[in-house]
Amino acid sequence: MQRVSKVTEKNLKKVKKVLDSHLKICYNNSCKKTKQTSFKEKEKQTMAKKDNFATIKNILNDCGHNEFDEMLDHEIELLTRKRASVNSKAQAETAARMEKVYNALAEMDKAVQVSELKKLTSDEEVAEYNGQRITALLGKLVNSGRAIRTEVKGKAFYSIA
Repeated sequence: MQRVSKVTEKNLKKVKKVLDSHLKICYNNSCKKTKQTSFKEKEKQTMAKKDNFATIKNILNDCGHNEFDEMLDHEIELLTRKRASVNSKAQAETAARMEKVYNALAEMDKAVQVSELKKLTSDEEVAEYNGQRITALLGKLVNSGRAIRTEVKGKAFYSIA
């Protein structure tokens, strides 16, 4: 297993030095590979940390400095994993709520409106959800094909598929 160098002040100073020298060369030689913008102008643009690492990696590779690839790839991977774990927690909570709403809808013997679903359900947690949340969850159920939405005179009714 290869050891990945961590982001340290020493590595960051090396990267900054290489980037600064590359930008000077690009300005002097009118380099076509990179845009002729300074770091101050790039700082004005809002970029995610992951995008910054990818941009730095591309610039370094254009210069022929590949010694920082492992470090930058490692940092990008860490940011990707962190983002994935945040999404999965929220998705798990939404999936649990969707199941509760689905079960409440399954209790109904006919197509119902959201307000009727709130009043007639035996699940207290679903009864406490506001109408907007229930509508959003029912919309996801409709998109997945587990529920059916029908409109009668402009009012939405939901039933099990």
